[in-house]
Amino acid sequence: MKESLIKNVQLEKYLKNVFLTSHDPVSKDTNLSKNINPEKPLPLDRTAQPDFEYGFYEPKHIPLGKVTLRKVFKFISEHHVDAKVNNATRIAEEYLLPEKTIENILKYFKMYELYIPKERKVKATFAGPVVPRKRFITEKQKLLESFAKNKKDAL
Repeated sequence: MKESLIKNVQLEKYLKNVFLTSHDPVSKDTNLSKNINPEKPLPLDRTAQPDFEYGFYEPKHIPLGKVTLRKVFKFISEHHVDAKVNNATRIAEEYLLPEKTIENILKYFKMYELYIPKERKVKATFAGPVVPRKRFITEKQKLLESFAKNKKDAL
């Protein structure tokens, strides 16, 4: 035990003569091994791209029998303004859609209307009474017999 606590000069001398050299292995990164095409440079603009108006990309080419959400909103709002001129038949001819589909769209979908009051501090009116009514309970509740006995004993 004492021998392990004593400093060995010969072992210390050996340790001073030891030198390590290390070499890192070659990286097998797949991104570095790919050929970078100079015709397709990496993007330089790292800012966030703006969101689309209706939450998703609208295609530039729409096949026949299909319509974008923007156009649906347009013909629903036009029908809402003047239903006689912008009827289902005219809309079906304009957008090349089946008339039954247009009738169903006009029947089951409506545009929301935004109402902004002119005065900001207007009290809202409700369907019920304007003056709140208070109702007081005047009946005493019956106590359980065991609770009433314990209460009398405590007094």
